[in-house]
Amino acid sequence: MDYTAVIGSIISGNAAELGLIGGLVILALVVWTIVWKGLALWHAAKNGHKIWFIALLILNTVGILEIIYYFFFRKKGQKGQQIVEENFPAKEAEEEPKEAL
Repeated sequence: MDYTAVIGSIISGNAAELGLIGGLVILALVVWTIVWKGLALWHAAKNGHKIWFIALLILNTVGILEIIYYFFFRKKGQKGQQIVEENFPAKEAEEEPKEAL
């Protein structure tokens, strides 16, 4: 077996194309993981799920655990306007409106 031919084929353009594709796949996985990890960590922190936050922060599952948390375990019911209304009740209207100058 001629090892120089094997080494030559690795160094040739085919191996370079495979390296470029592999790099793009890794970059896509990194972006995918960062997006899902960011969403899941944000919701875990906002909802006070400390155990989930630590697990999501430490474990790297290429977004699988993050997707499971995001779709099945986060609190889904609160909307921004509902939070504002609960924390800042509406003031009652004044009896006599003030005249504009």
